[in-house]
This record gives sequence, C-alpha cells and structure tokens, in this order.
Amino acid sequence: MKTLALLVGALGGLGSFAHPGHSAPLSTQDHDVKVSPFDGLRWSGDQPEVMVGKTWYQPVSIDGVTVASVLEFCDQRWPGQRKKRFGEDLGEALHLLGHEVGKAAKLELVELDSGKSISLDAVSMTRAKRRAIATAGRPMEARVRAPRSVALDTALADVAAFGDGLRAQFAYLETKGVDLDAELSRVTEELEGEVDVAALATRLQRVLSLFGDGHAQVVSAAPSRRGLRIPFLLDSAAGGVVAFEPDRSGLLDEKRPFVQAVDGMPITDWVDTMRPLVVAGSPQLIQHRALRAMREMETVRRELGMEASDSVSLTLSSKVKGGSKKTVDLALQERRPIYGSWPRTESRKLEGKEAAGAQGGIGVLRLAEMNNELIPALHASMAEFKDTHGLIVDVRGNGGGQRGLCAALAGYLIGEAGGPVVGNCAAYRLAPKFDDDHLGGSRLLYRAGDPHWTPSQNEAIESFAKTFQPEWELPDGFSDWHYLVLDRTGVDAEYFYDRPVVVLTDAACFSATDIFAAALGALPNVTLMGMATGGGSARREDFRLPGTGIRVNCASMASFQPDGKLYDGNGVEVDVEVQRKPSDLVKGGDDAQLQAAVKWLAKQR
Repeated sequence: MKTLALLVGALGGLGSFAHPGHSAPLSTQDHDVKVSPFDGLRWSGDQPEVMVGKTWYQPVSIDGVTVASVLEFCDQRWPGQRKKRFGEDLGEALHLLGHEVGKAAKLELVELDSGKSISLDAVSMTRAKRRAIATAGRPMEARVRAPRSVALDTALADVAAFGDGLRAQFAYLETKGVDLDAELSRVTEELEGEVDVAALATRLQRVLSLFGDGHAQVVSAAPSRRGLRIPFLLDSAAGGVVAFEPDRSGLLDEKRPFVQAVDGMPITDWVDTMRPLVVAGSPQLIQHRALRAMREMETVRRELGMEASDSVSLTLSSKVKGGSKKTVDLALQERRPIYGSWPRTESRKLEGKEAAGAQGGIGVLRLAEMNNELIPALHASMAEFKDTHGLIVDVRGNGGGQRGLCAALAGYLIGEAGGPVVGNCAAYRLAPKFDDDHLGGSRLLYRAGDPHWTPSQNEAIESFAKTFQPEWELPDGFSDWHYLVLDRTGVDAEYFYDRPVVVLTDAACFSATDIFAAALGALPNVTLMGMATGGGSARREDFRLPGTGIRVNCASMASFQPDGKLYDGNGVEVDVEVQRKPSDLVKGGDDAQLQAAVKWLAKQR
C-alpha cells in the first residue's frame, strides 16, 4: 500500500528497543537531564572508563541502572554515536530508560588500579561535569572559545552578514512589515570601539524576534555574564500568573497564589516589557516564554536597563484581580530553577468514577514528546483502548519533535469513508542550499502529484487546494505548496476508533505539537480542549557569522494550518477552553483540564 504506511512503518521500526519495565511515553522528569556524575571519561575500545574525583574506574551501574543497558540504549537510539552520547547525553538516556534523574546518584564502580569493587553514594550530578566531558571530547580546534570581543569593523561586517543570511533563507522576512535595513542601521549606530560579542548577539536577537518566528534564535559561544536567579517558578493559571516552589511541592503562598507584581511592576507589564527578549509571536507564546525567561532575573534586569539587586520583591494576591495581598522579599540564588516535564500524567485506562461512569472507560494517551520511537507504545496503548467510550490525547507541555506520532494516531481516527485529510500546508523560501526535498523526510510534506501520494491522497490535495486561503500571500521566491496528508496507514494493529476524542493542549505545545493539534483537530470526531498552543512551524535552518562565530537559527518555511492561519503568531485555538487551577501546577494537586475532558466525553453518545 503506497501511502504513509511505508513511512510510518519505517518510523515505527526505530522504536523496537524498550527497556524492561519502562513505558516510554510515561516518563517524567523533575530535574535537569543535561548532567553527569563523572569528572572525566575515556574509552578502552568501546567500553567507558570514568573518573570520579581523581580516580579512574570501570562504571558498573548508575542508581541501579546498569551501564551495559545504558550503552545498549545509546546504540539503539543513536546508532554509531555510543561514545558521544554516553558522554554528553547520559542524563537523557537514563531519563528515557525510565529513571528519574536527580541531583545526585549512587555509583557502582570497579577501581582500575586495584580491581576493587566500590560503591559511592550521593555523587553530585551537574551540568559542569557534563560540559567538561563534552568539551574534552572535541577536537582542539573546536574547543577554541569564541572571541569575547571583536574590532568594530569585524562587528559591522557580521551585522551585514546577518542581514545577507536572512535575505537568503528566512521564510518570514516579509510577514510583519519589518524594515530589516532600518533595524540593522540602528544596531550599527550603537556599535563603537571593541564590540562585546555576547552583547552583539543580544542586539541581533532583538531584531530577529520582531519577525514572529518562534524558532528563531541568535546564539553566541562567547562567554557572557551569568546572573542570579529567582528562587521560584512562574506559570499561567486561572487567567493569572501563579508562583510555586521549584520542586513543585506547593504554591509559594497557598492562600495567595497569584502574582500581582514583581519589584512593584504589574506582572502584565513585565510580560509586555519582556517582548524584545522573547519573540513577537502569539500572546500565549509571549507570556509562556517571558515567564520562563524571568528566572534569569539579574540578567533580565541588566538587559532591560533596570536597577540591580540581589533580591526580588513579589506581591501576591488571593485573586487574579483584587483580593488579599502580601508583599515578600526573596533573595536571588545561583541555582537555576527547573520546570521539568509537566503535567506528570501517564497513559492509562480510566474506569468507574475516574471515567465519570462512562461505560467501557476512557483511554488517556499521554504524549510528553513528539518522538517517533514512541510509535510502538502508541500502538500498544490504542490496542488497550479499543473498546473505550472515548479517548483523551494529552500533549500538554509537549514542545515538539517529529511528526510520525501524528500520522500514526491519525491512522486510527480516519475511517474508510473519511478519506485522506490534509493537515498542514507549507512552502519554503528557495535558496541554493535547499534541495527539492527540503520539506520531505520526517516532516512528511510533499508537493501535489509526488510519488508518495496515492490517487485518493492526490484527490484530497486537489480538493483542499481549491478552497485553501492562506492569511499571508507568499511573495516571489518560494517553492510550490507542500502538503501533509493524514490517512489510514495500513499497519496490522490499526483499526477505526469511531468514538469521540479530546486532544488536551496548552501554550507549551509548540512546533510538531502545533502540527499535531491542528491536523488532528481537522478530523470530525476530534475536539481540542484546554488552552491554545504556542504557535510555531519552521523547518529551522542556521548560518554562522564569520567574525564572531555567532550562530543564527531561522525559519526556512512558511507553514499554515488547514484553515489558512499561520502557526507562528497564532497558535492553534481550542474548541473548548479550560484553564488550569493554581493547584494543577504542583505535585498532588488537581488537574482541572483532564477532569473537564473526562466529564465532556462521558456525556457524549
């Protein structure tokens, strides 16, 4: 069957490795995974030798997870990259194997000099250790630090190269009417003498953020000043902003959960003020990113020209507007608070009271990441949910990835009579570096008439194209339209799930998860519930500025929802809006959105 079945089948094959006792989509994470417990790493053939303190060992296990299983996992997930991935992605590998990575680990080791087995408790897991291992593994030329500062003529040349690079490949150059030349002139007028590279990168980031590309980023390898951070986390709930403990053990103030002001400035003004430091995207994406960026309080104050302080003043209230208020002063800290994976739901079948009495129960399919290796787990969950009354697909907090899960799940939601459905339409800016298949592969986007499509899929494309009205008419210099078509995939496990489906989303949903929501939301039996997604779909490409080494990431394609709206700047709107409660943000709290989805499905016939 020459359809998406071939592609989805191939993607599904990537996920054949499964660690005993671990269900891939269920894993959660409290702490940073970009960490390592080792002070050094070297290799004896294909086996690692690690340094802890100043002693070299053969590693046996990490918190009870055998090193042999970690290496096997690295070989399966990242073929041919065992050494690099064990060194640089050890924390992520442990996380994906179902182990919750903490601030410290228990190591079982064999001392190389004596051959003595040894156990070390509470060995710290830090980013600094991982960074040292990653740096040591690079060639010397790759380890040379980017210059901290450059001469004025070098900086001016790189500003010009920045403009040239955007004109050559940036898809959203003309979307918002930004005058690139005028913006670059403002940057160059501010430069004088020796130019700080990190500061130049920040100036260029402010320019790039004006275009509304959620994937756009200007990154400098030059060392920059680190700052103190806030000792709490901020997120949206119930129409306001809520402050809670970094470990999600509770709200900062149970009686007054809502943040009215920070340093005397209303929190809404903070979000507006932060716009130049994030992106001119959808309102929900701006708020989501601004609140997260506020963790770096000392750096933010410096970038915005605010007065420096080693503390932060927080005005809390019992209500979003009005209510009982209290102002507290909290010391800033060196440690960066981590959001982790949230919500911490898992794939399961709800029955009885949990399913609001729905006969047959309600399935909950949790997809915390858009990872094609989860396709086999998706098939296993759908087999369990075959006779349920309804299905909840929870993609809240999912920042994107690949599109295979969208195609695989759609195979269950499209009946024989439903026919193929177009879920995404896009075109890329023509550039010498992009080949004719620039949007193919993992993005599943192909031109009308492409050999990937069956006659019925081509008919669906032709019918869609007749009525498709993009909100932004593409200027000259773009490719033909490319389409994502959802259809039955033909895999053995597939059946038609003809019951109602709810997809739960929030502002943290981005990129491939935006595609997932809009594409599945176009199907007649699917209802989008929760909050609008962040909005972003880019086929990100990068280029480097020669004098400073600054890397620029930007969108190469303009990507549209089935209704013609751009993803960037809009996000995907929900059919039924349900906001979180403050208690939904902490461990042991409620989940108002999931409960609303259960009640809604239980009422459907």
